[in-house]
Amino acid sequence: MEQFYAGKGLFVTGGTGFIGKTLIEKLLRSTPDIDKIYVMVRPKKGRSAHDRLESDVISSPIFNRLRAERPTDFDTFVRSKLVAVGGDINSASLGMSRQDAQMLIDRVNVVVHSAASVSFNEPLDVAVEMNTLGAMYMLNFSKKIKSLAAYVHVSTAYVNSNRRNCTLMEQLYPLDFDVEAAIDAVTKASSTEDIEKLHLNLIGTYPNTYTLTKSMAEHMVTKYREHVPLVLLRPTIVGASWKEPIPGWVDQLAAAGAIFLAGGMGLLTILPGDPRSIADIVPVDFVVNAILLSACAKAKEPVGSPPLILHSGTSDPREQPLRWRVPIGTVSSYFQQNPPEKGISRPSFTMFPSHQVFQIHWFLRYTLPSSAYSTIANASGNAHHMKQASRLWKLTWRARQLVEVFKPFTENQWVFRSDGLQFLRSMPEYSSTHWYVVLCMPLVVATWHGDAVGTQLCGGRHLMQSSCAIRCCDANDVMWERYLLNYSVGLRKWLLHEDVIDVDIEGVQHTEMALSTERMLEWDPDHHAISFPGLLPDISWAFTSSRKPGYTTSGIWGRFMGLTGWKEGVHHEATYVPRVPADPLSAIHDHVLHSTGVQQVLANAMHVNPNADRAAMERQVHEMLTRMAATINYKTVRVAGWLLRKVWRQMYEKIIVDEAGLETIRKLVQARDGPLVLIPTHRSYVDFLMMTYLFFAYNIPVPHIFAGEDFLNMGPMTRVLREGGAFFVRRSFKDDPLYAAVFSEYTQYLLTKGHTVEFFLEGTRSRSGKQLPPQFGMLSTVVKCFESGRVDNIHLVPVTIDYDKPVELSVHQKELLGEGKVKESVSALLKSYHVLRQDFGSVSVRFGPPIHLNEFVGAYKASPPVDSKTHQTVSLVTDLAYTITASMIRRATCTPCHLVATILLMFRNGVTKEQLIGQTNWLRKEIVARGGRVLGSQGRTPAAMTERALTLLGNLICWRRSNLVEPAITNRDQYSNMIGLGYYRNKILHWFYKEGVIACTYHALHAATAASNASCGSASTTCSKQTLLDKALFLHDILAVEFVRKDYGDSRADLEHALSMLTQRRVLSVDSQTSTVALTDASQPTLSLLCAVLWPFIDSYWVALTSLVAMKGGERISPKALVKRMQWLAETMYHDRIIAFYESCSMETLSNAVTILTTWGVVEEGVETKGPLQHKMSVIRLTDTYRSGSALEDLAAHLASFRKLPLAGPQSMDVAALVAEFPSLSKL
Repeated sequence: MEQFYAGKGLFVTGGTGFIGKTLIEKLLRSTPDIDKIYVMVRPKKGRSAHDRLESDVISSPIFNRLRAERPTDFDTFVRSKLVAVGGDINSASLGMSRQDAQMLIDRVNVVVHSAASVSFNEPLDVAVEMNTLGAMYMLNFSKKIKSLAAYVHVSTAYVNSNRRNCTLMEQLYPLDFDVEAAIDAVTKASSTEDIEKLHLNLIGTYPNTYTLTKSMAEHMVTKYREHVPLVLLRPTIVGASWKEPIPGWVDQLAAAGAIFLAGGMGLLTILPGDPRSIADIVPVDFVVNAILLSACAKAKEPVGSPPLILHSGTSDPREQPLRWRVPIGTVSSYFQQNPPEKGISRPSFTMFPSHQVFQIHWFLRYTLPSSAYSTIANASGNAHHMKQASRLWKLTWRARQLVEVFKPFTENQWVFRSDGLQFLRSMPEYSSTHWYVVLCMPLVVATWHGDAVGTQLCGGRHLMQSSCAIRCCDANDVMWERYLLNYSVGLRKWLLHEDVIDVDIEGVQHTEMALSTERMLEWDPDHHAISFPGLLPDISWAFTSSRKPGYTTSGIWGRFMGLTGWKEGVHHEATYVPRVPADPLSAIHDHVLHSTGVQQVLANAMHVNPNADRAAMERQVHEMLTRMAATINYKTVRVAGWLLRKVWRQMYEKIIVDEAGLETIRKLVQARDGPLVLIPTHRSYVDFLMMTYLFFAYNIPVPHIFAGEDFLNMGPMTRVLREGGAFFVRRSFKDDPLYAAVFSEYTQYLLTKGHTVEFFLEGTRSRSGKQLPPQFGMLSTVVKCFESGRVDNIHLVPVTIDYDKPVELSVHQKELLGEGKVKESVSALLKSYHVLRQDFGSVSVRFGPPIHLNEFVGAYKASPPVDSKTHQTVSLVTDLAYTITASMIRRATCTPCHLVATILLMFRNGVTKEQLIGQTNWLRKEIVARGGRVLGSQGRTPAAMTERALTLLGNLICWRRSNLVEPAITNRDQYSNMIGLGYYRNKILHWFYKEGVIACTYHALHAATAASNASCGSASTTCSKQTLLDKALFLHDILAVEFVRKDYGDSRADLEHALSMLTQRRVLSVDSQTSTVALTDASQPTLSLLCAVLWPFIDSYWVALTSLVAMKGGERISPKALVKRMQWLAETMYHDRIIAFYESCSMETLSNAVTILTTWGVVEEGVETKGPLQHKMSVIRLTDTYRSGSALEDLAAHLASFRKLPLAGPQSMDVAALVAEFPSLSKL
């Protein structure tokens, strides 16, 4: 189709209207090679056609996306394509100048006539003049066009609405009056009374003059079309956009939008009609795509062919019709949670099928209160009450007007067959992705997120080919709850002009999986024909999930549900994926026992000790496997799913699932060309349950989950976990070759059989919120299975699970400050039950692109990576582990909680609520500009987003006075709250880390330069780019464990890229001639943020180095004791104001510092034997290089140069000077 419009001229009427503007934007964005778009605009109020085109069209926010995609040439491009034509369709000559008319006759190829009076209650003469005669004037002019390929007359599906409650086909139904005679009578009527009589005679059962006159227009243009290639396009109730140009776009208050907004404002709470009736709302981008598609199709038909009549709607049973009950619930719920600033009352909405019942409710809710208040106010004579009574009466009248206008469309139901569009969509030449995705320039795909825009490199052709299944105007692609949510957001943003954050485009990516997401925690009221199953929604959901088709015809409960009208296979049920048959445990025992690996270990043991009891060792294998193996039982999974659904509904607002990623997983499992391995991030114990719950809900076989033996102490819960897919493995088994062999063979058995396996690459939960370095044990076993040839391929899928508020946050705080870990047990679970009744916000689950092991190994062997520092080849497992980790980090999201916590840690002495809202929204934009996603912000105002975050942060914050919020640290017992806030802040660090390294380095150099300048009277604020990168490289390397990355890459290149990004964002500027770096005028907010997120970690590492000074006498200490000592020192320094950040006391960060210092050769780890039993224990000591001389102090001083010194603290960072000034440090 893009080739069809290339080089053509298109003439549009109604270009300043809702459909017209959307059409123009679509053409300019998707068909840049179009010659011209001529837009008829009526001059009015002293404004010319050109002025109105500029102000009403080109300046419209609808072009924000195109502006972002063409940042350098938008104005030039648009003005080169759009031509304003002054005119008026109420004039027989269209009110155009002779020159303009001739220009159109010579250059136009396609005409789209969408101008009309959309007011339902226009007087008949006005409606006839605009809608009927205007259409004829346009048709007559179009007959003069020399090269007319298609003429699209935008009508309405309700041209046949005089036929009530029926199915309407795409045809011209006869009228019961003579159209030309009626037009003649109306135009000759000389008085209002004559018009009223004609109105009564003609209207019949038509709901209004708009539908009547549009029907008359269709008959007239069809009769007099002659050679014109005519398309009659009939949209139903046109609503906000689904995807294009942005989700939820709407700039016209009409039809369903008026009802939704009135309901959201609290003005309208009831409506007549059956909530189960079809609400035939069609997104405006569907209508625009149908216009373009139909014009292209008509141009290919023979000359003189009959008019092409097409319905553009969503009531066809083949297109997932929307029923009124869905917007009633969805729109009301959104506005209740996000009330408009000028709302009248609490939003609520009810429909009454009985007209009499509706009238009673209207009288009780509207008429009676309004009349009573008016009577009392007038009797009292109080001016204020009389004014308010008058206002109430006007609001009541407006609400009633809305009801009367829209009542015909809620009390009646039409089904509009869309055979024409169904046929056109099935044709290969019309399935191009260009019509639903950005028309890409080679290699560059525009991405937009709210009010910030960026670009990412991508294979443009590949994107277009891989998305060819996307259809341009098919309601089956719409997830109605999300559409209505976006619609509500658009009403607030574009019509109420409230500061609402845009909907993310990823929020409308539809797959079959979307059918399940909205049912994850909530009941679907349309799933059944009668209401009984709704009484047991969770049981019904658990029973029907993960069932193969036909379950309503077997079993007692299944048959019963079938009899009650349960509709199998729709809504919350994604397509069933068959499971891999499970072997009995005895067969697994035999397989593992006789495996090569186990037999080899047994043979070695017999060789070392020929007198060993082989039978006893085989029994030991049996016991190990019995203790280890999972025994999945779907009856248990159903019960667990039922319970989790209930519990999680109390805990979580929503579970946000990456449906496109899950769809990919489902296809991989269906294909069975290799086992699937899920590798999620590990932040909470909920992670263990989440993947099983999701797979169960989406009809995918549940995974086998690697779990620690700690969970064997959970009593009955251990059995639930085992039958839910958990297999239990020791934390360490280095010295037990038999156990290692059993574990390896069991894992490889699962993979060989095609079972899905899940394990945590990090090995343990991250207590700090950051990504932990990968552990290689389980991954090595997976790779070994592939390399041994047992499987042809393995699909590794990284999974990122993010929480608004982790369940164990308070426990994490204590553990990071040295308190022992709470052991897993039934009693601990019962004690934590009260916690589960709290509000934990939402959960996000996102899937990285699958890593196909055969391809990865092939690429690795062809070009193995080399460590840039050691120049040694990086092992396959290491490279794979860090590739998976990088994918997890890329898929990470954050929520407003993380933003608010970050801002509060920047303003530790308090910040006003207004400042907090502004700063939080600024930080959101910074993250979005770096390609991040902030979940829970879309559709909310910055104030509402911040309020929600403050609610979830709970006892971590406190209010001082009425408007000042700060971290809750009024006494030392609350200092751990800083650790909690730090947890939230750490979630966003991966977007800022590298830029933060540059910022901290610049700050350090600037501070040193300022001190030097003060002594010599200079005022330079620049530094050498070379010096900046050299010094930054030190900080980047020392934090290598803290911020997980492929450390064997080119670090300097990474930093140069970070500096380049800071230059692009105008934080720093680089003089190309002198190669010096300087701050820009607008740099301070971003520079402060970048430094603030890294300074706590720099302090931790400096404390770690400082604590090692006490070991220069040759002391040896265990790693655990050393970290505890460091933690004590950090707390002491904080209290003595030597360090500024309490988060620097985190044991995880201090432990990471020990790891990197070991790697750097500052300390070394050895083994000592102690006690009469000669127990072996690990010890750490300084290496010879750092035990003597000043190397350790020099290293600490170098790191100290990056620090932020606390106010009123010591100005010298020399260790000896600190000990002298603070005697408590001498305890070291």
